[in-house]
Amino acid sequence: MNKIKFSVFSDLHYRVGDWNWATQRLEEILKRAKDESSRFIIHCGDFCHNVHAAREIIKRYNNFEIPTYHTMGNHDFEETSTVQEVCDAYKMG
Repeated sequence: MNKIKFSVFSDLHYRVGDWNWATQRLEEILKRAKDESSRFIIHCGDFCHNVHAAREIIKRYNNFEIPTYHTMGNHDFEETSTVQEVCDAYKMG
């Protein structure tokens, strides 16, 4: 039986100006995925509230050494003009 190990998380809720430890939590998520030899990581919504303001943390996740994937939650485009902007930032093609 073949098994695939992967990591899943949601509700990071990164927002500039809010001190909610999102950056630190993301680093812990990435470290655990690497330590556990995950093949990929899936974010299941509400990564941030504004993809333009969260550019650096999105870049950190998108360019991690393990493949990463996004799904959109309602907050991901809360402060962003269009869904397409979120798709572009999240590299959702």
